Parts: sequence; C-alpha cells; structure tokens
Amino acid sequence: MANTLVGPITTVFTPPASCLQVITLGADQDYFQESSSLFIGNFNGQYRDKNYLSAAKDCYPTPTSAIDYWANYYYSPAYCPTGYLPACSYTAGDPPLATHVTASLCCASGYVCVDGWAHGCQRLTSGVLTNIFAASGPAATLGASDPLSTMTLEEAQYIWNDGIPVAWEPTDTGILALAAQRTVAKEHRQSTTRLTSPSTPSTPTNTSPGAPPAATETPSSAAGEPTPPLSTGTKIGIAVAALSLAIILVCAGLFFFSFFRRRHGNVAVSREKIRVPAEGHAVCRSELEAPPPELVGDTLRVAEMPDPYKNAWGGRQVVHQGAKLGT
Repeated sequence: MANTLVGPITTVFTPPASCLQVITLGADQDYFQESSSLFIGNFNGQYRDKNYLSAAKDCYPTPTSAIDYWANYYYSPAYCPTGYLPACSYTAGDPPLATHVTASLCCASGYVCVDGWAHGCQRLTSGVLTNIFAASGPAATLGASDPLSTMTLEEAQYIWNDGIPVAWEPTDTGILALAAQRTVAKEHRQSTTRLTSPSTPSTPTNTSPGAPPAATETPSSAAGEPTPPLSTGTKIGIAVAALSLAIILVCAGLFFFSFFRRRHGNVAVSREKIRVPAEGHAVCRSELEAPPPELVGDTLRVAEMPDPYKNAWGGRQVVHQGAKLGT
C-alpha cells in the first residue's frame, strides 16, 4: 500500500485535552474484541468504513487532502503535536519513503509503537482507570456533558492510540528548528520533574501487537507501588552474612570468657600465696630450709689406728665420737 501525503504541519498542533485524557470503552463488540476495546483519541465503532466521528478528527492535525485513517499516510514537513513524542521510525508503505527523508511515528507520551502496524501505538496498564467514556453504541460521541466513570481491570490490558506519522527533509529548516525547540523544552521539563518529584511512575513496555493499549490516565501503580521482593540470591547472601557474623560473635565471646576466667584464677592463687595467718599462728619459714643438724654421738667415722695396734686390730681402729672402742 502506497503512502499518501496529507499535508504539512507548519506550527505546533495541540489537540483537545479529551483526546489524551479520556479513555473510550468501545461499544461495537462485533468490531472490537473485548481485549482491545480501550483507546484514546475519541475513537469509537463508527471509526470505520470511512465514516469518522468529528470528535476523532479533532484529535488530528487538519489535513490538506482527504485522509483514510486505516491507510498509510503521513504529514510532511511536520513534527509531532503537543503531547506526542517520536516513538519509532515510520517505515510503512510500498515503496517506502526516500532514504533522505526522516520519518517518525508520533505516539502519545507513554505509548510505544506496535510491530506490524503502520501507525498503531499502545500502552500496557492495569488496576483502576479513571476518565472512562463508555460508548452506548457504535455512533456514540463524547459530549462535553457526558459522564465519565471509573473501572478496574482484572488483568493487565493495552490501550490503543492511533499515532501520527510525520516526515521532514534536511532542507526543511523550519521543522528542524521546531524539532530542536521541542527537544530543549522536553529536556527542561524532565530536569524540572527530577528536581520536584523524585517518584515518577515508570511507563510500561509494550510487547504484544495484538493486545489492547494501556490507559494514559491513572495507572494503578503510581506513587504507592510496592517495593519489588528481594531475589533468591540476595536472600541467600543476607542469610550467609548473618550466619557468619553470629559465628564470629560466639567465637569472640568464648575467647574473652576463657581469657578472663584464666586471669581471675591466677589472681586468686597469687592472693592465696601471700595471705598472712592470724596472730599467734604465724609460721615464718625461710625460702630455702637447711638440712637437719647432725645428732651428737650418732656419727661413725673410721680412723687409722696407731701403728702399735695395727697388728692387734687388723690395722684399723673404730672410734665413736666422744668414746674410743678398744684400749
């Protein structure tokens, strides 16, 4: 299918607020599957057979030629409208656009491109959705006084957004300047957001081309999103560290207990050794005791007998200390 150039966007296009803030719940179940009946852009069952609701057309830049929203088309020279960002390269059409042409698909902020769809965008969401317009029939349109409701999704679901293809060439200096201006403004907003609101909910990632896009209004996992559980590896690491610390503390306790116990025992023994007995029972002993004195008269010694008696007594005489034995 060939690409159709539907006109330029020479200034920044700002769609009505309802185009990005209101989520439409489709009423034509013969056309919309239940899993893909949520969308933004005031899109409803009549958005087919070339019968487009005016509310839906208001969400797009005004074309200079007829536009078939189900066909391959693009604006050029053009850049993304307010509330939209370049989400991916626009490569649809046969033949594709020339290589010197830069083409992007603009999706609503927070939405991503759908693989295999020329200009389809989607976003995954879950939980409670607000600003829901429940279309009563295929021809229902969103009016200023129509009530908006709240719904809770039982499981994660996508919300559709029909993207806006734009293209420009290196000679389109006006568009290049506009793109640079938008980039600087975006970076400034992001910087301001980081300084003023540190907890910004993350944007879900789109993976399934056939599933419904996600709600842009209030995803349930905003500021109160629970902290993700610890991984198994982290839990094991914490357990090992705690066990190691406990073992170290026990060993240290045993060491100090044993040390102080030995020291206390040594001190007690030292005190016992230097204890002074009570008066009248003191016994003073020298450090080294002398051997007991010899008893007088109990010592035997052998002496040589005088020569005249050697033959008579066998050459010896026995003398007892203090008395002679023999005459």
